[in-house]
Amino acid sequence: MKKFIASILILCVALLVANIGMTVAFFSGATYLEYNNIQIGLSDKNIEISTDNVNWGTSIGEGDLENIENLRPVSSMYSYTWLNSKKEKPEFRSGYKTANTQFVNKESDATIATNGFFSKPIYLRADSDIYLTIDKEHTYFAANEEKNRQSIKDNDLLYKYPDLTERQILDNLNSIEKSLRMSILVLNSGNSSLLKDYAYYIIEPYKDRNTLFGGRLDNDESHYYDTYGDYEAVYGDIKNEDKVIYDDPTQYETPVEGEYSIFNAKSHSNVYRFNLDKSIENGMEVAKENSIAVEEAENSVYIPLYENEPRKLYISFYLEGWDLDNTNITMFAYFTINISFMIANSRA
Repeated sequence: MKKFIASILILCVALLVANIGMTVAFFSGATYLEYNNIQIGLSDKNIEISTDNVNWGTSIGEGDLENIENLRPVSSMYSYTWLNSKKEKPEFRSGYKTANTQFVNKESDATIATNGFFSKPIYLRADSDIYLTIDKEHTYFAANEEKNRQSIKDNDLLYKYPDLTERQILDNLNSIEKSLRMSILVLNSGNSSLLKDYAYYIIEPYKDRNTLFGGRLDNDESHYYDTYGDYEAVYGDIKNEDKVIYDDPTQYETPVEGEYSIFNAKSHSNVYRFNLDKSIENGMEVAKENSIAVEEAENSVYIPLYENEPRKLYISFYLEGWDLDNTNITMFAYFTINISFMIANSRA
């Protein structure tokens, strides 16, 4: 029988710290989501937890985790760089500035984020050799619909978004759960021969498509895709830019299909319009997020604990900035995350 080991509960509430003109869009906004009430508990007496590898117990709370940052969209793009170096702390990327070249695709164009995400070390140890994994039955990322309904009234969202119905606004608020992520960096133990233990997992709550780390953007929120000269700018972790395909200019601007966002804007008239699908077919490469659906995590995540040997992890929670569900309205959203660990039956 599988044993339930740990549960992390995070209750997130919206906190507006910028004026109404700002957004939570990946590349431009300055509004944050505040979260608090972090608790990590262990239900098995043979497992202990610590934040400093000195003081051990059966649970840790918010006071043990020091500073808790507010959430702002960042991205795990270029994570292969620090993973290849086996760094001991994950790195996330901030957004891009408005294009000053046709292809904004250098790693240096996306600076390393210093805030806007939760990332803290914890230590686990056991009195026998075991593997931990994710308990999919008790792991969920959920919008708080009741609070989101109230948020519509408290923040005058019908006035701020007059083109949307109350139902559409609520759906946008509830979509916050789709761009949330949890990541686990499993660090090597004190035994230097266990280098194979180093691993990194990104868990995505609602994985219905691959998140691409590249494409067109409306960075300045003009409701038009950014351009450089006569061409729409292309952002992100892309290779083979010589394979990029553009649609020919027209004398008419291309309207927004659906709701506007930084990812879904209009094309200017008389500019060459970037065609993502045709470019990929032609050989342009766009990096993809290396994430695991919650349903897959139980058979994909393995965290080894060796008898009486502390295992250091970095647990991170963040909003993935390249996720297409990460829209402006979600800055007013409320949500809850619950993550549970359990002993794996066997190592695949």
